[in-house]
Amino acid sequence: MSRTPENSPEDAPRRPDRLDARVLIVTASRVLKDLAAAYLHDRTDANVFAASAGEARRVLTRHEFDLLIVHVDLPDCDAYEFAKEIADAFPATAVVLEMDDPRLDDAVHAMQSGAADMISLRAEGNDLARRLAATLDRAKLMRAREKRVDRLRRLCKKLSGKKLDQDQTRRQELAGAYNDLSETLASSGMASEFQSIIRAELDIESLLRAALQYILTKTGPTNAAIFLPATSGDFSLGAYVNYDGPKDSAEVLLESMAGVVAPKLERSVGLVSFRGQSDIMRAFGDSMEWVGNAEMIAMSCRHEGECLGVMVFYRDQRTPFSSELRKTLTTLAELFTRQVARVVSIHHRHLPKSQWGKSGLFDEPDAGPDIDLAA
Repeated sequence: MSRTPENSPEDAPRRPDRLDARVLIVTASRVLKDLAAAYLHDRTDANVFAASAGEARRVLTRHEFDLLIVHVDLPDCDAYEFAKEIADAFPATAVVLEMDDPRLDDAVHAMQSGAADMISLRAEGNDLARRLAATLDRAKLMRAREKRVDRLRRLCKKLSGKKLDQDQTRRQELAGAYNDLSETLASSGMASEFQSIIRAELDIESLLRAALQYILTKTGPTNAAIFLPATSGDFSLGAYVNYDGPKDSAEVLLESMAGVVAPKLERSVGLVSFRGQSDIMRAFGDSMEWVGNAEMIAMSCRHEGECLGVMVFYRDQRTPFSSELRKTLTTLAELFTRQVARVVSIHHRHLPKSQWGKSGLFDEPDAGPDIDLAA
């Protein structure tokens, strides 16, 4: 499969929404095929269509692609399982699921299956181009990171075959350095990916939604809540994920948590944790008995001495938060805090800095989505 010279001559001006990618579109729908063909024509390096997951697998054995767009209604396979299969087998290829009207729980399900995003080909052109471009950028970052790790792995193997067999201490030091570098690269890639997702969100509701969607892909099944400060000094529930709490009363209980947990954690620094019902109740009082025998971790989102929000995660202590996940959540909370501060500064740029907390950015009635993803 070769690039089409007439579609992308080197001396031709680039379209502002052009995507430098080879794309495989998997759909049995003629309507969606026509939509994809019309939208991607002259925007990409090459476009190939497959009518089923089986046909797509055969194409992937012969050609490499930067992006797969997979319609959720496949005739021969569950689209989410197919997305996971492709993400595992071809980590350098970004997989996007297509649905006419994706909801939040659809997007979360898609990301948990390994897909990079969920889109609608009927979306407005500029927004679709921006999201596909962001997905491709993250895929390129992942490919670059994998190449660096592979080079380091080959170097370690080469060295181990020569001199390291004679020096156990040096072997251990090199292995430690390799592990540290691998962790650093993984952490850097994750941070860049998260930042690229939330950087474009300049509305607090969209920011909360995008942040929780991404964080959930790292935590797995977890109850989560983000509490936002109001000009009155109280906290309100900005967004939440209800994994295993009572469906009918989850929002009410989390609203009560806003008045009990968030004020006590407002001035905390770094990640704090509480293990078991007795530990949680000792910290926040008997009103938190409903949380049960859970492990809870929380972070105050502080910027220049001000609390811009409090993030709380909790789940049954039989599935505790690992030390690696705690580091991940700390990193993501710091990036989230910076973006919230950026949103605040943009919304208040017409006011002196001393008045930024007094115009009610977080007091608007629709300032945050109440996201219920109860299983």
